[in-house]
Amino acid sequence: DCADASQLSPTRNVSMTALQALAMLNNRFVVRQSEHLAARVAGAGDVGAQIKAAFQIVLAREPTAEELKGFSEYAEEHGMANGCRLMLNSNEFMFVN
Repeated sequence: DCADASQLSPTRNVSMTALQALAMLNNRFVVRQSEHLAARVAGAGDVGAQIKAAFQIVLAREPTAEELKGFSEYAEEHGMANGCRLMLNSNEFMFVN
C-alpha cells in the first residue's frame, strides 16, 4: 500500500496480503536469518533460555509465560531456527505500533 503521490497524506494505510505473509515466511533471506539467530542464541543454555535470548534480540523484551511455553514446545518439535522464524514473522516484529 502506498499513498497517492499527488495528494498530501500524513500516514500510510497498512495492510498485509496472504502473498506477502507467505513470502516473508518462506523467503530465503528470512530463513537464513532465522538460522543465524538460532546459532547466536545456541549458547544460552536449554531451549527456554534460548527462547528468552531470542526474544530479547528480536522484540527487546522478555516473553510472557504463555509465549515461553508455546515457543519452547514449537522449537523442541521443529527446531530453534523455525522458532526464530516465527518470531521474525510476528506482528510485533513486522509492524511499528
